[in-house]
Amino acid sequence: MKKWFTMEGHLYEWLNRIGNLIIISVLFLIGCIPVFTIGTSLISLYYAVAKSIRCGAGYPAGEFWRSWKRNLWKGILLSVWVLLLLFLLNYRQWPAVAVLAILLPMYIPAASRFALPFGRLIELTLVMSVRYFYVTLLLLIGSVAVVLLQLFVLPAVCIVLVPGLYVYLTTFLTEKVLRAYTPKAKDGQKQWFDE
Repeated sequence: MKKWFTMEGHLYEWLNRIGNLIIISVLFLIGCIPVFTIGTSLISLYYAVAKSIRCGAGYPAGEFWRSWKRNLWKGILLSVWVLLLLFLLNYRQWPAVAVLAILLPMYIPAASRFALPFGRLIELTLVMSVRYFYVTLLLLIGSVAVVLLQLFVLPAVCIVLVPGLYVYLTTFLTEKVLRAYTPKAKDGQKQWFDE
């Protein structure tokens, strides 16, 4: 029982994680203020949560902004993609909506991990989405459920925790998929995502 209440204990560790999730969620919300950077903020949210909270490497705010700068254009393209999805949804173009919606959940983790041109990133996302369709489907259902819960059920104050917490939970699915497509480090060096 003493182990729970020390500075190195489980309680402190979990409170620290929750605090970091709140910090990253607030940074995500700030990054979403200009609508065209929503995609950049999504990619950075995933990167910061996966690296600093899940794997314990780096500081959450620093990792978020580092990723935000590095993925600005990929994120803007993602924002355009989401706006196109909403436009097509409005005009009931179901096949196009289905393709874009199936690719979207795996694009965000892939964009956060791999430094690829947009076309190659879409190709990789398509392969991962099809090969790991059950993960894609779970991510898609979870994303829709979280958005609906936040809009209609949860109090507004939960918005400072929900994005980070949801992404933290999704990393347990997506990191296994990303590891399958990540090249091995040369010379036996460990990277932050090697567990």
